[in-house]
Amino acid sequence: MRPALIPPEGVVDWDAVLRFRHFLRHAYVIALDPEKLQTNVARLERAVASTDPWIEAALRAILAT
Repeated sequence: MRPALIPPEGVVDWDAVLRFRHFLRHAYVIALDPEKLQTNVARLERAVASTDPWIEAALRAILAT
């Protein structure tokens, strides 16, 4: 079985970031809310911080084989 690249603690943040990205991509004529943007920046930072070690470990495992 292939190991997960997204740790359980990062799933909620990644889900929120991806939902916001989808919304933003299709929201052509809306005013952006700076507070929501800042919230999503914080979510993205947490998501990346929680995922980076997992991806690094996966890459090390691939390179070791």
